[in-house]
Amino acid sequence: MIAEREVCVGVTGEDDGPRKSARGMKAVADTVDATHGGRGDGLSRRRYVARGVPGGYRIWDNRRRGHWGDFYELCPDDLLTALNAGAEQARIVELMRRYKKARR
Repeated sequence: MIAEREVCVGVTGEDDGPRKSARGMKAVADTVDATHGGRGDGLSRRRYVARGVPGGYRIWDNRRRGHWGDFYELCPDDLLTALNAGAEQARIVELMRRYKKARR
């Protein structure tokens, strides 16, 4: 839900900016979070995504801003789903081995 921005209106009737009270600052913070903090469509940003590199794919970690894991010739869709869902380590290792074998 997007909160409306509270402002102080001066003598001239122009917007003098956000209120300096704690209540006004909270309203401004809510507006920023609602408009800039999310995508607006109910979907969260995925941490792990597959990025195409010459000859295949590598997994990109958006939080760390670097590559994660090995190079894969086939797109590791199941592995990405498991990583983003927070699956158990055993399941992730199993999927990594499966995709590593598929590239040989």
